[in-house]
Amino acid sequence: MSAPSRRAAECGTPDYAAVLEREAGPPRPDPADRPAYLAAVRGFLQREREAVRRAHMAGARGAAVVARITALTDAVLCHLFASARVRVLPDREDADCALVALGGYGRGELNPYSDLDVMFLTAGPAGPEQRRLAQDCLYLMWDLGLDVGHSLRSLRDCVELAARDIRAKTSLIESRLLAGSPSVYAAFRRTCLDKVVRRRRDAYLRAKMADVHARYRAHGDSLYVKEPHVKEGVGGLRDIQTALWLAKVRFEVDDLSGLVTAGVVSAREDRILRRSLEFLWRVRNHLHFVSGRRNDLLTLEMQDRLAAFLGYRDRGPSLAVERFMRAYYLQTRNVTYFTRLIMNRALRRPRPLWRGRRGRRVGPGLVLLDGRICLAGPGDEPLRRDPSLLMEIFWAAQRYRADLADGTRQRILRSLRLVGPEFRTLPQVRERFLGILSLASGAARVLRQMHEVRFLGKFLPEFGALTALVQHEIYHAYTVDEHTLKALDRLDALPGSPYPRERFYADLVPRVRRPHLLRLALLLHDMGKAMGPGHSERGAEAAAAVAERLGLPAPEAETLAFLIRHHLVMNHLSQRRDLHDPELIARFGRLVRDRERLAMLTLLTYCDTVSVGPDVWTDWKDTLLRELHARAEAFLRGSLAPAAAADRGAEVERIRRGLLERAAARCGASAADRFLGRVPEAYLLQTPEETVLRHAAMAANLPAGGLAVEWTPRPEEGVRELHLLTYDTDVPGLFSKVAGALAGRGINILGARAFTTPDGLVLDTIQAAAPQAAGADRFWDEAAEWVREVLRGRRRVEELLSRPEPPAYLRRPRRQPPPDVVFDDRVSAVHTVIDVYAADRLGLLYDVTSTLAAHGVQIHLAKVTTEAERAVDAFYVTEASGGKILDPERRRRIRAALLERLGSPPRRA
Repeated sequence: MSAPSRRAAECGTPDYAAVLEREAGPPRPDPADRPAYLAAVRGFLQREREAVRRAHMAGARGAAVVARITALTDAVLCHLFASARVRVLPDREDADCALVALGGYGRGELNPYSDLDVMFLTAGPAGPEQRRLAQDCLYLMWDLGLDVGHSLRSLRDCVELAARDIRAKTSLIESRLLAGSPSVYAAFRRTCLDKVVRRRRDAYLRAKMADVHARYRAHGDSLYVKEPHVKEGVGGLRDIQTALWLAKVRFEVDDLSGLVTAGVVSAREDRILRRSLEFLWRVRNHLHFVSGRRNDLLTLEMQDRLAAFLGYRDRGPSLAVERFMRAYYLQTRNVTYFTRLIMNRALRRPRPLWRGRRGRRVGPGLVLLDGRICLAGPGDEPLRRDPSLLMEIFWAAQRYRADLADGTRQRILRSLRLVGPEFRTLPQVRERFLGILSLASGAARVLRQMHEVRFLGKFLPEFGALTALVQHEIYHAYTVDEHTLKALDRLDALPGSPYPRERFYADLVPRVRRPHLLRLALLLHDMGKAMGPGHSERGAEAAAAVAERLGLPAPEAETLAFLIRHHLVMNHLSQRRDLHDPELIARFGRLVRDRERLAMLTLLTYCDTVSVGPDVWTDWKDTLLRELHARAEAFLRGSLAPAAAADRGAEVERIRRGLLERAAARCGASAADRFLGRVPEAYLLQTPEETVLRHAAMAANLPAGGLAVEWTPRPEEGVRELHLLTYDTDVPGLFSKVAGALAGRGINILGARAFTTPDGLVLDTIQAAAPQAAGADRFWDEAAEWVREVLRGRRRVEELLSRPEPPAYLRRPRRQPPPDVVFDDRVSAVHTVIDVYAADRLGLLYDVTSTLAAHGVQIHLAKVTTEAERAVDAFYVTEASGGKILDPERRRRIRAALLERLGSPPRRA
């Protein structure tokens, strides 16, 4: 019995052929009967399809739905073939032609909107009668609205096609007879086995594995991507199909049951794989039914709908959709593990174990054979006698840069019950684990191997709680465990990185004298996410138990907790705080305490952030993190510290004298002296020298009431800098107008700093990133002209912001937390800091800054960050007259106005 027939029998599939025969009647040769016949078949098909949909919605198993759709399709196509034969060849029972199902239909695995591929098969070249038969049958299919991929081929055609087209070969080896000549199909099966399956077997296996790797790259190269592809993604249905294709070619079996009989997989592995297949079928069925088309992408929106349909509910801090996706990833992990096992066995040819292949001894009971670590003894007895051998396996894998043999992986999986509290505290186990974390390379690869066989989560239960843990938001592209392993991969890759911008971080690696602490902190930095809100603090508290189990001395335990507790602080300070504030740098320096901990925290921050997802790390974020590190290191060296008032005045005078000669060379001695004498002390202390010199030259040519706007490229930082000088009586509204003008050009503001001289000269510096459409200098010249026209009142910001449609990434509905506005007076001695959190959209910065301007708030510094599609902006502000914003009622009004503006949709002109 074929797999589809067996599945149909197990699922109690109705006898669709008998029902259709009763309703449509036997095939009749009279063409006048065709309309009534098609109407009867169409009505039957629509009714039964709807019945399958209702069964699915009522909770039918995925296998049952697949079996019913396949059987329903079989009944219809067989009846159509019989009807066509009666009309075209009324006097012949056998037309020497077979109707054959191919591909997924051949496997009997049809989901609601799966492709239908059929072949009209003839023994020799097709004659006129066979061509008319195929044509008439296809017309019937098309009249019913069936989207069918079709071909008419002889046995010789099939062999020639399979020889030159690997996809055709794959399709042919999973064929199934639907109707027509059994003898023709039997001949095809014999020919297929001899001349298709067995011909160039090894080349086919290699080509299919190359397809697997290409498919993985196209779908994120990880089963933990945020929006997985149920069919083509890693761990998806295509992996199961590929494993069966390879097994059919290597072992000549037809289905999973055949693999068990052949000893390729165990009965337990077969059961696990079938459960995962059932889960994926049910998910894919629902995607198709809900979409009303073939849709295999599990988008965030669809994840919500699947979670509700499958009965998942919110539980504590874990959302229903997060629980569903965790189940999805655990099932696809099973698929990945067991299908790779099948693929590996199909790809490896059995070799005789002659004396020269006994392998190299690499540890107690361990052998290195063909680049893989093998257990020397039979069965699981060596592991039961000495459980510490489990950790020894991974130690050897790292030292010899080897993979684990399939048999070794299976033995580890069967022995995980040995990894308990006693095992975790064995001195030799702890020593080996910390040794793995200490070696200069290979730690990330070995930790990933541990995770693949589920050993890592058993040894470190805190990490085990992160397995397939989903955060249903946009910022993180991977599950927590996959993100963590990618961060460790990045750390290991730094010393030999070919990317020039990573040289800075690579140079920090040798400064870390205790690399095991850094890797352990990376491994556990997000473990608090399994415990609820405030994951940094929760993780730091849990670190004490981990440190005790691993036998870390107290100073190392304290450093581990420090790194986990503060793993977000450098991103926060660099992207949202004033790095020119000496007090802020001093507080951070005192927190870090020494240069090694600074290096570890910087590396942790970089590896953590860059592994969040594609395009999260930018040149601008890199510049800010490196600047924070440099300033903190200067503080720790003693060359940067908050100055007393007298020292501050002396420092300002030193800077002014140092700049005077260079400024005079650009704009003349008199103009340079006048400019440097009129700017505020804070301006000289916080502004780079090149920027001061540019402003001096711009100010020398600026008439009273004038306006100067210039761009400076800064390619090393991935930004352009806008310099703006003007005498403006409406200073509080200036930045909002500039922000609106730049937003109209699609330019993203990253940061801004504003100063005003006592005589009213405004000195603004704005860092901006170009949109992808930005071209050469003309684009920037036009943007500068827009700024001039807005500030001179010739154009309105609202006109510039009007767009027929916002960008596609802003149109897509996403789950976002509500906007928020937070006031902070502790960060700065002279400014109030307003932190704004909101969904990013066109004109958002203009909305915020214009609202602040309307309430008489003056912006001195803006730090603008976007995390995925959420804006996280910080504004250093004062009252228009100077001083912090301290009045509670005034704060309440400002906050209410901002929240009202943030909640409104983008305006249209």
